[in-house]
Amino acid sequence: MLEKLIDNWDDFDSIIRKGIEKRLYSGACYGIFHCNKPLAEGYAGWIDPEHTNSINEFTLWDCASITKPVVTSTGIMILVDSKIISLNQTLADYFPGEAPDHLKDITVRHLLAHTSGLPAWADLYTETGSIKDAIRKLMLIKPKHAPGSVREYSCLGYIFLGLIIEKASGLNLSDFASEYIFQPSRMTNSGFNPGNIKNIAHTEDPHFRKRRLVGEVHDTNCWRLGGVAGNAGLFSTLRDLVKFINATEKGLFLSDKSRELLLSRREPGHPDRTLGWFIAPSDMLPIGKEWGKSAIGHTGFTGVSIIYERSPNIIVIILTNRTVFSKELDQFRALRNIFYKKAACILRVSKISGKIVNNLGT
Repeated sequence: MLEKLIDNWDDFDSIIRKGIEKRLYSGACYGIFHCNKPLAEGYAGWIDPEHTNSINEFTLWDCASITKPVVTSTGIMILVDSKIISLNQTLADYFPGEAPDHLKDITVRHLLAHTSGLPAWADLYTETGSIKDAIRKLMLIKPKHAPGSVREYSCLGYIFLGLIIEKASGLNLSDFASEYIFQPSRMTNSGFNPGNIKNIAHTEDPHFRKRRLVGEVHDTNCWRLGGVAGNAGLFSTLRDLVKFINATEKGLFLSDKSRELLLSRREPGHPDRTLGWFIAPSDMLPIGKEWGKSAIGHTGFTGVSIIYERSPNIIVIILTNRTVFSKELDQFRALRNIFYKKAACILRVSKISGKIVNNLGT
């Protein structure tokens, strides 16, 4: 059995708790799952630096950019399967009369693959007092590169994708995600704008809002857009994220073709990217050669990350509230990398074949 190959579970708790001791975050949880079965799962620390409540399996986390693959990429492909959206349609098709000429050649596929040419980020919240103002400001941002020529990770591109989902479906992105992703996946503790509830990991915005954030999205562009956007805004739990991965793999809301485009098919000319996730080897993932070449994943600025090795169905998730202290990013990344390396070594991932060996899972 797989469990017999796993030892030193206490090492994972030790790694996570070290981050709490170093004040890299006030709380964290982790899970290592095989075929939907937990092999290791841990909850440590508190929702805030004041130690108000302990972290547990129902604690909600600001998932930051994990919103991109879970909600936005998935939502686009659901609409592609329904023939409501085409990957080759452009921003001009969805924003007639609104999209300036500098955006007219950017396609949905470019946006998904981070090859739109748009910059990584821009301030949409300063001097904008409404969602409409922020969208108008977004429209004015010019690409840095010709569409399709360069892969540059772009939050702005995913904000556009969230708006496209709303235009195409006629639903608010939050309502769309609830109906077409969360409910089919039985993600009962996931959504946007959860509000000031007791069991939620706190974050902090020391720069613009200058206050503690409780149930309020950390990403300031998303906040200006009402807390619901294609780049950020999802709040979820460890178990709900596992449910999402398994529902996606089972094809509960996607065609086989769309599932492969999201989970395994590398984009031509950009081999570290699918239409939904980054795929190993990639400098955008917190993993090394210990992991196989089918490993996909994503990180989020608040200190969250998912790695999924499709064969043999291994999911490793770390959720923290790193931004409650807003410092020591390098130390946090180093600790996170140690965790994933340890997970890979214990799971006996072969550096040579890219597959888990020793009959793992048999």
